[in-house]
Amino acid sequence: MLLEDAIKKHHNIADGGTPMWLYLILFYVAYDDILRMMWNPFLFTPIMLIISGIGFMYSMGLGPVMIPMGRTTVNGLLSSYGVPFRI
Repeated sequence: MLLEDAIKKHHNIADGGTPMWLYLILFYVAYDDILRMMWNPFLFTPIMLIISGIGFMYSMGLGPVMIPMGRTTVNGLLSSYGVPFRI
């Protein structure tokens, strides 16, 4: 048990211990915004396409590749427009 905890702490792996009451408060505060977004096709369609693409990449095992690829893409776009900000 101690070894597993040490490995998790070393690799910065969380147990996902988010309390349920936090999810309930988030739902209570944000449900109207979520429903409003669902009715707006200009927001709903791109968000669903992005979420579907991310899910598809994870299902193919490309999850660890997405973060470096996203950083490279964002940094390339920022440098092409002359923005001196890097991720």
